[in-house]
Amino acid sequence: MKRKFSNREKFLGLILLSLIFICTIQLIDTNKENEEQGSLEVKEKIKIDKVNFSNNEKDIILQIENEIKNIVTINYINKDSYTDEYNNQDTNIELHISGKINDILKIEGSLKNIGLEKSVKKIEIVKNTKNIKEENRDKINDYVDCIMKIKVA
Repeated sequence: MKRKFSNREKFLGLILLSLIFICTIQLIDTNKENEEQGSLEVKEKIKIDKVNFSNNEKDIILQIENEIKNIVTINYINKDSYTDEYNNQDTNIELHISGKINDILKIEGSLKNIGLEKSVKKIEIVKNTKNIKEENRDKINDYVDCIMKIKVA
């Protein structure tokens, strides 16, 4: 009870298979074009973000310095930039400052003015007695060194 296909049915079957094949290829090409366009847009956005980040990076160091220079003595500011595994640019800023303990604690409030109050990762405060003369040690009992690490994303 096997039925044979006529030449006309075979021809229509080949046309149908050809149309399915062509439509599939067009869908794949359309998806590739959309992906390429999307990846180009993402790459352009990353380039723009990197340019903005590098401009902001310089500005952030100057902003930090301007905010805290009247409060404490700035010993140094280090900047460490790196790219993480997701190709995002991150910067860590390390501040080494000296001053009275109350002034050191005011710095977090100053960082609020430039939007970095929540970016402080670590504060290490060490009592400083090296640079104080013997007669002034009793007067300046709360003079400390501080190393503050800030993560800028």
